[in-house]
Amino acid sequence: MKLVAFYHDFSADEGSTDYGTELDFLVAKKVNDNLAVAVKYASYSADDYATDTDKMWLQADINF
Repeated sequence: MKLVAFYHDFSADEGSTDYGTELDFLVAKKVNDNLAVAVKYASYSADDYATDTDKMWLQADINF
């Protein structure tokens, strides 16, 4: 099983504008030679320029 966490801090290339932060998680598992499944979750915490957003993805990879 694979467990991964990422942290992102979004800010402008020029100036001091801060757009927010995001925390991402990934859990993935290879079930057998033909099937792998994953769950991804992202939580974006906006500052002034967007809306807080939470998203979740379910993924299945099938080889045949």
